[in-house]
Amino acid sequence: RQERLLVEHGLHEGADFLHAMAYDTHGPHHSSLQYADQCARQALDLGLPGHKVTLGLPFYGRYPQAGGEWKSYEDIVQKHHLSPAD
Repeated sequence: RQERLLVEHGLHEGADFLHAMAYDTHGPHHSSLQYADQCARQALDLGLPGHKVTLGLPFYGRYPQAGGEWKSYEDIVQKHHLSPAD
């Protein structure tokens, strides 16, 4: 994986942040806490500095029972009548 290559070649030393896309996994839960934890632990276990590792979070929802249909964050907010104060 790319994290291993960053460490092998010392590329992580020149980066301010290292972004891990901790979502879009296969299966019924495309963005689980367990997967985010796995991504963070993998980065740390490979020697990446924890203060540089960030986790990407999805701002959309996906419904696998409907063939992977997805809704944007804006769609979700409008459907549930959410406002910034909520």
